[in-house]
Amino acid sequence: MGLIIGYVPNIYIEIFLESRYQRGSLDDIVIESFGDAYVSSAISEIGLLAFETKKMQARFYSKHNAKTSPNHYDIKFADAVASTLSAPVYFEKHKILTQKGHSE
Repeated sequence: MGLIIGYVPNIYIEIFLESRYQRGSLDDIVIESFGDAYVSSAISEIGLLAFETKKMQARFYSKHNAKTSPNHYDIKFADAVASTLSAPVYFEKHKILTQKGHSE
């Protein structure tokens, strides 16, 4: 019985995790608000928490992290904010590129 209950076909997982809302308008507002500024250019220390789905780990964007590890943490503010707003049930995940062109 536990084996049957524990098995959920992928199609049901995809239906359950399908996003309820479109990102378009939300992303437009974020881009309009933050433009092309990068996290490393912040006037003061900031902190934004997002979740990286590829590595299944939390990602903490801060000015300090952007300066010490720019390949992973120096991204556009708009991307950082959009990433914090991603929740699989509500909005689809947000794909970003670092200043060095790495995909996150």
